[in-house]
Amino acid sequence: MQRFPILIVALVVSAAGNLPAELRSFTSTSGETMQMELIGHKITEDSLILKTEDGRELTGVDINLFAEGDREYIRKWMDETTPTLDYHFRYEVKTEKIDSTRNKIDSYKTVGASTTAYEVKMTNLSRDTVGPLKVAYVFFVDNFVDGGMTTSGQNREVQISGSLPIAGRLGFNHTATVQTKPTTLEMVDYDYGNLRERDRLAGIMLRVYDSGENLVNEFKSSEVSKKKWPGEEETKEGKVIIR
Repeated sequence: MQRFPILIVALVVSAAGNLPAELRSFTSTSGETMQMELIGHKITEDSLILKTEDGRELTGVDINLFAEGDREYIRKWMDETTPTLDYHFRYEVKTEKIDSTRNKIDSYKTVGASTTAYEVKMTNLSRDTVGPLKVAYVFFVDNFVDGGMTTSGQNREVQISGSLPIAGRLGFNHTATVQTKPTTLEMVDYDYGNLRERDRLAGIMLRVYDSGENLVNEFKSSEVSKKKWPGEEETKEGKVIIR
């Protein structure tokens, strides 16, 4: 069996992948043939990942090393195959106050409200260019003040969810900033007894999906690090004891 001398020199050999593929005879532009499997790509035509008949994985293969018929086959396969990308982000979270009001409504009580959102900066720390993406988020509000601007007497947790597209592509060290939908946080401040209650943002979690709707990364702020994604909480059905 003939080899691809120029091809082998140009490649980096890494551990074998686990994506299913089909062993196939490929021909180089100079007419040499080699049995290989297409197992991945990183969007661009010089980023193919192949596995040889003897199990070696070859990365960074350029489509232009192949004969025209194989190039047509590979391009069709790339169009139908989700890219093999590394999704690694740094997340920076802050709260963004959009506007606020504060009024003394009688001789002993001041009430206020602020329209506030979470702002999350996602920086791509992977060497792969990624995108487009979709970011789904859920954030939590500790609701201590009811709509009548009085203390509720107890915390009532509220969940607010949404999703946003990141239409462009993020290269290495590029940042996308995601701002959630705003929510109203109320406060009530009594002049006596140093009594003050206010609603508070209580943490955010995000899930990042690729263009094929595959979950590729997720994040939880420290306040909700032990929470399950809503809808995935474990339920306890109880037990039966027979004596």
